[in-house]
Amino acid sequence: EECEEEEEEEEELEEEEEEEEADEEESEVDEPDQAISVTQLPDGGTQVAFWVDFVKESPTTKIGFDIGVLPDSLLIRGIREGLAQVWNETHPANLHIREGDKLVELNGVTGTANQLLEQFKVAQKMRCRFVRGTVLEGDVPTPLSKGRPGSGGVVSRRSSSQKVDEERKMLLKNLTVSKLPDGKTHIEYFVDFVKEGGARLGFNIASKPGGLLIEGINGGLAQEWNQSQPQCLQVRAGDMMVAINGVAGSAAQLMELCKTEQKLRIRFVRGQVLEGDDPSVQWEIERKERGEKEKQEEEKRKATEEEKRKAKEEQKLREEKQKQKELQDKERKEMEQKAVKQREENDRKEKEEEELKEKELKEQDASQLLGREDKESKDKEEKAREDLEKQEDNTEGVDKNIIVRERPDGSAQVEYYVTFVREADAKLGLDIVSNEVGLGVSGISGGLALQWNQSHPQNLQVRPGDTLVEVNGISGNVQDLMAECKRAQTLHIRFARGEVLKGDAPVRQEARSAQEGQVVEQDAAAQDVAEQLTDVAEQLADDTQSRDETNRHEEGHEQRELEVHGANAPEESGEQLEEHQQRGLEAHGA
Repeated sequence: EECEEEEEEEEELEEEEEEEEADEEESEVDEPDQAISVTQLPDGGTQVAFWVDFVKESPTTKIGFDIGVLPDSLLIRGIREGLAQVWNETHPANLHIREGDKLVELNGVTGTANQLLEQFKVAQKMRCRFVRGTVLEGDVPTPLSKGRPGSGGVVSRRSSSQKVDEERKMLLKNLTVSKLPDGKTHIEYFVDFVKEGGARLGFNIASKPGGLLIEGINGGLAQEWNQSQPQCLQVRAGDMMVAINGVAGSAAQLMELCKTEQKLRIRFVRGQVLEGDDPSVQWEIERKERGEKEKQEEEKRKATEEEKRKAKEEQKLREEKQKQKELQDKERKEMEQKAVKQREENDRKEKEEEELKEKELKEQDASQLLGREDKESKDKEEKAREDLEKQEDNTEGVDKNIIVRERPDGSAQVEYYVTFVREADAKLGLDIVSNEVGLGVSGISGGLALQWNQSHPQNLQVRPGDTLVEVNGISGNVQDLMAECKRAQTLHIRFARGEVLKGDAPVRQEARSAQEGQVVEQDAAAQDVAEQLTDVAEQLADDTQSRDETNRHEEGHEQRELEVHGANAPEESGEQLEEHQQRGLEAHGA
């Protein structure tokens, strides 16, 4: 159950993360600074716009454009050495600046070509928006994928239907469609022109009471406008110009405004309404069809999700059943293994109990045999201890300035202490040489050493071959030993005996060692006796068992002989029967 709860929590977290990612993507879609934006025009065409970032490191840095001037943009006529060439070399093809593209915005500024050129002169960091002149294969990403401006990515996951709706809303701001009382359709639309560099409007017009009648289009800004706009906003012969920049007046006033104003926002009244001039009808039909299609897709998506959910539940149920089966199998195996272990444990305990009983019986038999011998051994050991204590009491006066240690090879190492008190310029009288452990004594040349030897027993006399190993607690370094011997007046010296002679070890130590040796010998002898008695007890047990088996075998054989002889032989007296049995026993080696 805990695993299932964890899996459900993980699934919920994954769904929440997916929803958050989708929300982030939608929020990024609404940002205007997209690397590439694709717009579907009402006439079926495609408009591609893209963003480019330039940074001029110095005022002399070249952008690298060959440009032409248009009313509201700069036309790219070629690419030369400079920032534009570097951009193309470091970005994918759908972000390359090509001949025929239009620069329509620079650092958020849109307007005339002169305004854009002025920004080029003063700006160090430039964010340029281009409109693709000729849309080639690959300029429109498929599928559109998320990216950031200027990084070569694309931020556009919005559905084409949403884009079309937004574009149509923008279009309707410049288009008004109404129904007259007689049922006819009345259409008014707006056109924006910017005259620069002697550009002309390109209208053939005639004065009318309500304004200026368009009789034809002969190039100029009007022709460029018609080429870039859908049918419903194109100026046609028969349309009437009725207002300029919000001013509605006579034909003469309108003519004067056309000549004097640089920016013109002209309101036209459609003369002859053609099919397609009112796009809202077709848009409504398309919107309903699109809505129906989206509804069907949503229902299909929900059905697919429901199928996935059911499949997931079925898979989960199968997994639960499989887990339950595995758990039952595991429990059954554990019970079987537990039963086998219990049987083995019971058998082991029974065997141990039998072995313990047999051991106790053998120990009882052996203890009865060993009891008397053990008592004698203890009496001997106690007597040896008493003798040792008596000898120790007799050796209390042994000199304690002698230390005897046993070496790994079994020999004795003897060390002894000597105290010299030097007065005036008295000499130690030791001839010494340094060795690995201290100062070796090579001879006695009088002085304090000779006086000491004359006044002390053999086991405390300093002899050639001994080694001086410590002076007043100082040991190890030969130089330190020499310095202390020269400096101190009172010298407490520890010597290590070179050759150990008889009598060098104290009597007490020798007595104890001898006594301990006797005790060890007695203990070893007692142990040997105990082992022999144990072997005798075991042999007795084996003989008893063998004898019992032999008796059973003989009794069975005797019974068979009696049966054989009793069937044919005459009756025997008691003495004859006993004599016959005796001969049978002798024959079988009893």
